[in-house]
Amino acid sequence: MKSKTPLSVSTVPARLNPWQKIRPALLIPFLALGMLAGLLVLLNQPTAANAAATLSTPIGSVNTNTTSQTRGRAPLANILYVTTNGSGAVCTIAQPCTLQDAVNASSSGDEIHVAAGLYNDVYGNGVFTQTVQVNKTITLRGGYTSTNWLAEPDPVANETILDGNNQGRVIYIFAAAPTIEGFTIRNGRATIGGGIYKVTIQGSLIQNNRIYNNTAIGGGASGAGIYTQGNDTILNNEIYDNDAVANGAGIYATNSAGSGVVIQNNRIYNNTAGAAGGSTIGGGIFLFSGIMTVDGNEIFGNEANLGGGIGSVPGTTSYLQNNFIYNNRGIVVSTGAGGGILAGGNVHLIHNTIVDNMAPSAGGGVFLPSVQLSILPTVLLPVIQEQVMPVFSVRPAPFLARTTIFLTTQPMLRLMALLPVIPALPVIAETIFICRLVARLSLIRAML
Repeated sequence: MKSKTPLSVSTVPARLNPWQKIRPALLIPFLALGMLAGLLVLLNQPTAANAAATLSTPIGSVNTNTTSQTRGRAPLANILYVTTNGSGAVCTIAQPCTLQDAVNASSSGDEIHVAAGLYNDVYGNGVFTQTVQVNKTITLRGGYTSTNWLAEPDPVANETILDGNNQGRVIYIFAAAPTIEGFTIRNGRATIGGGIYKVTIQGSLIQNNRIYNNTAIGGGASGAGIYTQGNDTILNNEIYDNDAVANGAGIYATNSAGSGVVIQNNRIYNNTAGAAGGSTIGGGIFLFSGIMTVDGNEIFGNEANLGGGIGSVPGTTSYLQNNFIYNNRGIVVSTGAGGGILAGGNVHLIHNTIVDNMAPSAGGGVFLPSVQLSILPTVLLPVIQEQVMPVFSVRPAPFLARTTIFLTTQPMLRLMALLPVIPALPVIAETIFICRLVARLSLIRAML
C-alpha cells in the first residue's frame, strides 16, 4: 500500500476570511444602526419619578403608573389577600383585609385569595343581608394559608368557611360573573338563595365548594343551597343538607336566555324541598326554565313532593346525562310522584342510572307528566302498568337513551293511555328498565 504524503501548509490553498472581503465603508450603516438602537434604549429608561412610583407600589397591588407599562398588553391580575383578622383596605400580604373590603377594593379580573378560618360577619346593604356581596367579575378562592400564600390552595387542609349565622344569605351575586371556589358555604338563611343567590344573566363559575345547612324559608322560598338566574357552571361541589320550604332545596336553576346552566360532577344529597308537604318540586335540583345540562352528578337521598332527585317543568329543555340517581323519594302520600325524576318539559335522559327511588303516588323512578308514550315491538322491557296520569303539557316529549332505571315497589313510569298516532313521540334507545313489583313480571318486546 502506498503511503500518502500529508499536505504541507504551503500546499493548502489560501482562504480569505469572508469579513476581509467587506470594505470598511460598508460597515458605516451598521454602526449607525447600532448607535440609534442604543439611543432608543436610553430614551425608554424610566425616570427617577417613575422608578420611585414603581418601588413604592405595595405587594399584591397593580402599579397604576402606565408610563412604564408595555402598551397593547393587558395588565396582570391583581391579587388581594384576606384573613379572618384582616383590616383596612390595603389587602396585601403584609396588610390583609376583610373579605368584603377586598371585594370593594377589587377591579374586574382581580383575584381574592382567602386564608383558612371562619368568616361569619353579616352585612346589610339596605335590601339584603349577607356575609359577602359580589358585583364584580373577579375570582374568590379559599383554601390558602396565611403562613405560605404561594402554596397551592387546599380547601380540605385549609378549610375556609363562609357562614351566614342563620341571619342572612352567605353570598349575594349581582351585575357580574365571578368565580367562587374552594369555600365551605353554610348556615345561610333567606327567602331565596340561602347559600348563594345569583341574580344576573352573566355566566359565573361555582366550583369545588361544600354547600350545606342552608335554608330557604318564607313564602315561595326556593334554592336553599344555590339559586341562580344566569348561564352558570356549577362544577365539582358537594351540596347537601339544605332545606327549602318550596322548590329546589339543593339547586334552583332558571334561565330565560343564553347558553343555559351546566350542573356537572357534583354530589347532591340529603336536601329536602317542602318537608311540611305541599306541591314542592326538586329536592336535589329544580330546573325551572331555559336550557339546562345536568351531567355526571351523583344525586341521592333527596326529598320533595314531585321530583325528589330532579324536578323539571314545562318551559325547560333539560339534558340529563351520565348521572347516578338513587334513594330519592316523593314525600306526600296522596300526591308524591317522580321519586327519582319529575320529567316535565323537553327532557333528554341519556345514559343515566336510576335505582331504588320511591314515590307513594306515581312514578317511583321517573314520572313523565308532559309526554305521551307509545309502545311498539322491538326493545325487550318488563311490562309496566299502564295508567292515565295528569298532563301538565303535551309536548315536547323526552329523549331517553342508554339509561338504566331500577325500582323497588312502585311502577317506574306513569304513562298515559296509549294513542295510535302521536306527533311528538319520545325516543327510548338502549334503555334497561329493572323493577321488583309485587305482581309477577311479564316481558314484552317494545320499541318506539
